[in-house]
Amino acid sequence: MTQQIIDIGAAANDGTGEPLRDAFNAVNDNFTQIWTSGPVNSNIQIANNTITTTTTNTNIVLKPNGVGTIQANAAIIPSIDNVYDLGSTALRFDTVYAGYFVGNGSLLTGISGGSGNGQAIVNGNSNVAITTSGGNVTIGINGTGNVVTVSQTSLFVNGVIATPRTLSANVVVQANVSAMMISPLTIPDGLSITVPTSSTFNVVP
Repeated sequence: MTQQIIDIGAAANDGTGEPLRDAFNAVNDNFTQIWTSGPVNSNIQIANNTITTTTTNTNIVLKPNGVGTIQANAAIIPSIDNVYDLGSTALRFDTVYAGYFVGNGSLLTGISGGSGNGQAIVNGNSNVAITTSGGNVTIGINGTGNVVTVSQTSLFVNGVIATPRTLSANVVVQANVSAMMISPLTIPDGLSITVPTSSTFNVVP
């Protein structure tokens, strides 16, 4: 129903306005529309740019009709840092479409992709993957550099470092590190192992 405008005449008491009964019928219809639409006679309160509830600890439910969606035309930001959740353990969102996830990622599970579609960290065509529970950790490097870089601090290995025995890409040892490969080692024509003077490289039996 559209708003009903009451004809009040051209001037006060000139007799050109609506009859009193018709005017108050329009008033009643207008108020009925307001009560039907809300939030009058509810616990929702709108003040300036804030929507709140008059009852403590009461939820605000945004419920589109049918298959309608809730659309945000600006960023959604919590009022306090690192306090509020999106969903809960009992009521979770299904699929989240996002360009980036920013955070420490300590509770992310079930990340699939990479080599063998196992548990993987993937960036472009390169990945670090554990294809099966208790399986090997596989580093797949695919790009123009084809280099696995280990920081200059130290690399501690409890076990055996296995190699494919034949290089498929150039190997560059970083400065101030000790590196090793298992023999026999084949270096095809055109490939090389570069070791700076501050580092050591051993081929062990």
